[in-house]
Amino acid sequence: MYELFARGNRLPAILQAERTECGLACVAMVAGYFGYKIDLNCLRREFPVSARGASLSDVMTTAQSLQLTTRPLKLELEDLQSLQLPAILHWDMTHFVVLKSVGRKRIVIHDPAVGARRYSMAECSRHFTGVALELTPGLEFSSRSGTRRSRLADLFRTYPGFYLAIGQLFVLSLFLQLASIGSAFYMQLVIDEGLAKQDRDIIGVLAIGFLLLALGNVAMTFARSTVQLYFSNQLGFQMAGNVFQHLLSLPVDFFAKRHVGDLVSRFGSIREIRRIITEDLVTVVLDGVFALITLAVMFYFSVLLAFVVLGFVALVTVLKLALIPKIQTMQEQIIVAEAKTSTGLMENMRTIEIIKFYCRELQRLALWRNLYAEQINTQVALTRFTMNLDAIYGLLFALENILVIYLAALLVLDGEITLGFLTAFIALRSNFSASIRSFVEKLVQIRLVKLQLERVSDITCAEKETDTLQLPVIRKPVAGRLRLAQVSYVYPGMNDAVLRNISVDIRPGELIAIAGPSGCGKSTLMKLMAGLLPATSGSVYLGDTDIRHFGLRQFRDGCAGVLQGDQLLSGTILDNITLFADDVDHKLLQQVAGMAQIADFVSRLPMGFNSLIGDMGSIMSAGQGQRILLARAFYKQTRFVFLDEATANLDPDTEAKILSQLRDLNATVVFVTHRPAPLEMADRVIRLA
Repeated sequence: MYELFARGNRLPAILQAERTECGLACVAMVAGYFGYKIDLNCLRREFPVSARGASLSDVMTTAQSLQLTTRPLKLELEDLQSLQLPAILHWDMTHFVVLKSVGRKRIVIHDPAVGARRYSMAECSRHFTGVALELTPGLEFSSRSGTRRSRLADLFRTYPGFYLAIGQLFVLSLFLQLASIGSAFYMQLVIDEGLAKQDRDIIGVLAIGFLLLALGNVAMTFARSTVQLYFSNQLGFQMAGNVFQHLLSLPVDFFAKRHVGDLVSRFGSIREIRRIITEDLVTVVLDGVFALITLAVMFYFSVLLAFVVLGFVALVTVLKLALIPKIQTMQEQIIVAEAKTSTGLMENMRTIEIIKFYCRELQRLALWRNLYAEQINTQVALTRFTMNLDAIYGLLFALENILVIYLAALLVLDGEITLGFLTAFIALRSNFSASIRSFVEKLVQIRLVKLQLERVSDITCAEKETDTLQLPVIRKPVAGRLRLAQVSYVYPGMNDAVLRNISVDIRPGELIAIAGPSGCGKSTLMKLMAGLLPATSGSVYLGDTDIRHFGLRQFRDGCAGVLQGDQLLSGTILDNITLFADDVDHKLLQQVAGMAQIADFVSRLPMGFNSLIGDMGSIMSAGQGQRILLARAFYKQTRFVFLDEATANLDPDTEAKILSQLRDLNATVVFVTHRPAPLEMADRVIRLA
């Protein structure tokens, strides 16, 4: 049965999108090898992975759910040759890879983090932990497809005038191609009609005629560039807007499992998709049509010469198309390496204080240089590969050119064609070669758009938290009792619940404190109350209505607070308090500034509330930044306020002044704290073990 499923199959290279899903990616690769085409989007929904990673047992459970038989093994390096391939290897103590092949001196693996890699046995011994997992199809295993990928049309489905713009580009490009064919006959007519007959008038007429053709060509080129510029920018705006809107509709835990640099890289794939649609899509059709027309004219001129040209072009085309998988793999490695470099740079910028405090600049520099060296190496590998291909293509086309001119010259000597026909054929042959090369190049790029589309699909195929980002014009009041009924929460991929059967009834206006040791689930409980996390079981009610039925976004719109991960945004202090509101209530602004104890230090700033701060709050202390976040929560004037260690960076006097304001908010306040002062003023304390 193993041979039946494996015969003729190719091991796919699937790269992980989340930091801890290497095990899922390995299972997807092996399943794909045996004929079950499934992507990470589908696997992720069925088998969510914890932010802490997956164990070998988790990988086995996932594989068995796909009807793959598993066999864990403990073995030495020299025993790798006895494994039934492809197999999953435990790598670097915290990672999984797929072993593709084993030679006498080298192995080939598919690493979900970077793609295909070759290692010598000595290098392998430094990574391989001695644990492997064999996977074979079970009795109920079947070849099928479980992929979910965005289509190109999904990215610009609301773009008005798409087909009109494509049509305009097509017509203008068609005229340019026809003008190019016409230009090829200029030298033929000048030689055969003008020079051969010594007719100056014909030469003058031809010059004027082809001058007009050239001017028309310039005008058409300008018009096409103008249409393409407008179309490209409008389409890019539409695509980026659609993807970013979907990104903002995703739940919070989607972002918790991904590197910022990787998300930025995936979002950047839109640029390449836009370029392919606006440039390559029209060009590939026209180049194909133009090449066929030119080839027909060449056959009309000389069957022999046309077959020679066609033979060389066919050889180059087959070679290029055969190398598409190799080029795609190398491009994917470049994209992943660039994303890692970007993530490393962002991480160093955000943690620069701790890096300097611990004097770890050189170590961080070395780590980043390693990432950048990996990026350069992947780029150099692709460049060297394409240089070698270009050298081969150049040699083939040079041989073709020499052979065509040699045979054409013999035909002229034999009187079968004229010298003018020879020049026209050479011009046509140049046009044909250029068109067919462009056609193949664009075809390769269009095939490679699948890679970019898969990367964007990690965003667009993720399940949205809500179908719309628009709030209703008439909103339901967010007020009343907040009740948790038998609420439990299990982090994705974990077996044990961090919260189990929590039932709480919070009356309007109560001050509720949540206390307990670190890691017991205090922040998680608050996020459940605020509708930021979905309960694994049980429900959260506003009055008698489940907040999911009430509308999560409507419920959150009636809440405010300061959470653990809150940050200041790039802008002014005013922008950060009002969250860039168009209409600012300056009286309320002054009021909340007093409540949050920031009025004095803001008044001492030269620009006051218009003072600029960075996203890392560089001009102020941690306590000042935390007070601005509190002012933001107070400014919203909601009936529910959630504060997670919101006074942790404040001195006792300032904390006492701010806490005394909570009673005057006319709101239900829930706060997480370890400090005694907030606990003493609470109406009730929810203690978690």
